[in-house]
Amino acid sequence: MTLSLGIVSTAVTQAATSAYRTVVLADSPIVYYEFDETSGTTVANSGSTGATNDGTIGTDGGAVTVNQASFAQGGTSYDFGGGHILAAALPSSLTEWTIEAWVNWDPEKTSASNIFANDQGGWNDDVLFGIGAENGAVGVPDGSVGLVQQGSPGATRDFVESPMTANEWHHVVVTASTLSNELVLYIDGVEVAKNETPNNGLTMNGGENGDPGTLGTPFISVGAARAVVDPGYRPFDGLIDEFAIYGTVLDADAISSHYTAALSAHVINITDIDFDSESDTVRITWTSEPGRTYGLFYSQDLRDWGSDIEDSIPSQGDTTVFEFPNPVSEATKIFFRVE
Repeated sequence: MTLSLGIVSTAVTQAATSAYRTVVLADSPIVYYEFDETSGTTVANSGSTGATNDGTIGTDGGAVTVNQASFAQGGTSYDFGGGHILAAALPSSLTEWTIEAWVNWDPEKTSASNIFANDQGGWNDDVLFGIGAENGAVGVPDGSVGLVQQGSPGATRDFVESPMTANEWHHVVVTASTLSNELVLYIDGVEVAKNETPNNGLTMNGGENGDPGTLGTPFISVGAARAVVDPGYRPFDGLIDEFAIYGTVLDADAISSHYTAALSAHVINITDIDFDSESDTVRITWTSEPGRTYGLFYSQDLRDWGSDIEDSIPSQGDTTVFEFPNPVSEATKIFFRVE
């Protein structure tokens, strides 16, 4: 009996693409929520503070649904429908910082749709980032994405904003520098707005202020303006993925490289396939990326791919080789796919 073997090459995505995750981690985020959980209420922090800043899903104001579709290379996302994520405050206040996320906002809510905030009420070096951030009436208008900073003490809110289309994924980044006195907004890798005359110093409140402390009760909230007092206040409506906070100001080149990395699909090419008729085994070689895990599937008709040989094959580097028993010994034709 002669066995004919076929291969199918694919472009795949996994838990944010390895290229995107690599460039984010290379810039040392303090907090990095990849939003790739498929169940539960704990949100893992891949940033430098680790489990200290793991988040917890809160549903005081509505739902947060995990394991949702994301942008093309984003793995999975969270759908925020009134719920939020609460985490401990940053270890200390930041005077130089960057906030980054991928968002797809729902036009049913054009203001007070906050992606991130640490608003405690009053003026506590709070930061509010979203669509019509804070409430749509204090610098960031309805239907625009932007950030509001409330100084301590303060009387004038500093902000930066720009219109952004709904119902599609965008990479949004805000950088703030007390040293250069600049608040800068980027959409899809491009600078779209800058505030060069802020009044408040652009500090983001952190945990050294105590709980409670001189500047209120600090915390991190993703998906709503507040997560301690009035939890779920002014929530975001839509999808969020790959949320990060850095204790540095990312420059334009770094932000562009993050956006570009997210556009690159990982193409898997099966480069060799060998059948040993004496041992009735198959050996397949494919291009791979370090740190990934692959699944190997087979079909006899190129339509039904429901049969897997192994769904958790660790990458061996730039090339991975896997040998296994022939899954259908009596077959004369089998096709294989790696994803």
